[in-house]
Formats: sequence, structure tokens, C-alpha cells
Amino acid sequence: MPDLEIIEKRIASFIEDLQNLKKYQNVTAEDIKKDKDLLWILERGLYLLIQNLLDMLAHIVSADFNEKWDSYADINEILVKHSATSCK
Repeated sequence: MPDLEIIEKRIASFIEDLQNLKKYQNVTAEDIKKDKDLLWILERGLYLLIQNLLDMLAHIVSADFNEKWDSYADINEILVKHSATSCK
């Protein structure tokens, strides 16, 4: 069983990062072309969201299914194998 405290911390971080990114929801491609710092902010925010999601899933894969994985690509395959998600 996953450590709920770890999952809760990851969810809190995910929500915080998502809220931070929402400030930029009206940014256009033209804005990004003009401001490389803005591009970096958005890239970093998306990276953190993805990292938190993958860390949560990796923890679940290890704790719930007692499976080891070599890359993040393996995580989805394991989740599908255990019917925890679908390929769709």
C-alpha cells in the first residue's frame, strides 16, 4: 500500500504548481517568442507537473504492485497490466 503522506505531498505540490501555471493561461505563442524567460517559466512549470505525476505513479507501482521499473515508460505498462489504467 502506498504511503499516503508521500502521495498527499505530491498532490499538494501538483496542485500548487498547477495554480502557479494558471497565471499564464492567456499567454500566446507570440508572447513566448518575445520573452524567453516566460518560455523557461512555462517549461519548468510543466516539467514539475509531469515529474510530480510520474513520482506519484511510480510510488503506487512500487507499493501497490511490488513491481520494479527501469524508466518512466515502464510505469504505464505496469499500470495497464494491473488494470489500474487503460491505453486509451
